[in-house]
Amino acid sequence: MILKDKQFLAMLAAVAALVAACGSSASSSSNVSSDASSDASGDTSTADLNTSKCGKFDDGAYGKKVPWQGYQEGSTVYSCNVCRGGYKASQGQWRLVDGESMDPITPLDVGQAELLTIDGNTFSDHLTGQDLGKQADQTITGWYFCGDAAEIPSMDAVFVIQTAVPDGAFANKAGTSFQALVGSGIGTTDILTLALAPDTTHAYVYCRVGSTINGHACTDPFAK
Repeated sequence: MILKDKQFLAMLAAVAALVAACGSSASSSSNVSSDASSDASGDTSTADLNTSKCGKFDDGAYGKKVPWQGYQEGSTVYSCNVCRGGYKASQGQWRLVDGESMDPITPLDVGQAELLTIDGNTFSDHLTGQDLGKQADQTITGWYFCGDAAEIPSMDAVFVIQTAVPDGAFANKAGTSFQALVGSGIGTTDILTLALAPDTTHAYVYCRVGSTINGHACTDPFAK
């Protein structure tokens, strides 16, 4: 989900603000608690959950749904998940765009493209670009959950990478996770933003495939 740092402050000036949805820091982890379906499987077991501290949550199904049974990262166990079936507003296909103009026709770096697909509480991400001085092409898949303030004060979303082909490209590895503050542009459902912590001066901006941004069609960058 990460190709090249975007200028978050410039993006803020253009968007005016982020609307926090579920909400960043990449870390090594192990998926030990999702009772995953065949669509999004991983190492499974049962975490010791303490749901008494959790606030309200959305248990709706908006696509594929990995049942929530907690998540453990190292010695930390997450019991809360605000969006148990995924975040409704982020469903669909999203194309990486320039973070300043947010216009699909503004060129990215040579060879750079990304298509993020969010289906329920699962995701797949096809990305190409320069990695360690060489052109690379990678697809990662996994699932995500939305943090509750009781456990993640910023209410970031945690994205769990289950497959990465090839593994290690763009520093994305199977069995790791990262946190991201998920947001959208004011007054539109056709812009998605992912701000990674702890350095929230960087973010990634996406347009919804099939929408029109600044009079220009947002299309699948890999469509032939």
